[in-house]
Amino acid sequence: MAKSHLDRALTLFPTMAIVIGSVIGSGIFAVPAGIAREVGDATLILLIWVGAGLLTLFGGLTQSELVGQMPKTGGLYEYFHTIYGERQGFLYGWANLMIAGSGAIASISIVFATYLGEFVSLLHLSPALEAEPLHLPMLGDIFPLANIGVKIVAVTVIAILTYINIRGVRVGARLQKISTSTKVIAILCVIGVAFIAGSGIGSTENWSSTTAKGLGLSGTSLLMAIGFAVTNAFWSYDGWGNVGYIGGEVKEPQRTIPRAIIFGTLIFIGVYLLMNLAYFFILPVETVATAPGDRVASLMVSTVIGSVGGALVAALIMLSTFDTTNSTILANARVYYAMASNKVFA
Repeated sequence: MAKSHLDRALTLFPTMAIVIGSVIGSGIFAVPAGIAREVGDATLILLIWVGAGLLTLFGGLTQSELVGQMPKTGGLYEYFHTIYGERQGFLYGWANLMIAGSGAIASISIVFATYLGEFVSLLHLSPALEAEPLHLPMLGDIFPLANIGVKIVAVTVIAILTYINIRGVRVGARLQKISTSTKVIAILCVIGVAFIAGSGIGSTENWSSTTAKGLGLSGTSLLMAIGFAVTNAFWSYDGWGNVGYIGGEVKEPQRTIPRAIIFGTLIFIGVYLLMNLAYFFILPVETVATAPGDRVASLMVSTVIGSVGGALVAALIMLSTFDTTNSTILANARVYYAMASNKVFA
């Protein structure tokens, strides 16, 4: 069923903000540590980030072709529904509702709430209550009261952003433009801290530093390490496909969405590459690999400006995950809208 009554209100900038905001979350601040442990070669790590980004761009160009032919609200659900039939479309939409989309929103908001706990004291129950299990048949035990304060904050954030997006795509997109722009500027400031404030302690020689493990990799072990690294990089690059979900609300979608995907992808590839260059400018790959709690960004900024750096990065991660939560809510709701319009829930 056509979604012709939806308002095509989104121009290039908000559409591109959804692309960028959906991708740049918390991954770039922590994933480099795991990649450094497995690969151990700074030069190769930088190449892996670029290569994964280019593969992401190829995927984006593929989706641009689909959007051009089916500029409808619903994204992958509409593609599966049209190409493979209602059964496959429904299975995708149901999996998105029960696991993928809802799970992504929950997990990103939990990261936001966890970092908020570094600034304010969140609610905690007694250890006995938090350790009280709830048994689910065939699934095992869960602990619904554990870290209850974090969960309350996460649910509150989801509820607020859901209310904002219920008010209309213009309102949600306006928030997206502001939060994504602020996030990218803040990340560029962190990069500036490394190259400007850290110019006296950083070294470009770190860009070719190698750990003992990195020196020992060859043949199969090297391929396995690269495979692990690329998989982790893809996790940080995930989310660009969200823009396809709003195809029915974009002005001139055949022109606007491909441009948003291409420009947006090039921007976050550039941001990721600059972030990794900044990490390795201040920290040798061995230090990146052993960053406490994998908090590479916190370690890098703290090395340059002291302990306050950790708090600044925590605030940046909160901003980043808030922005990503909004874009994920905005996009995934369109899947269920498209399914309901096709009366698959009836």
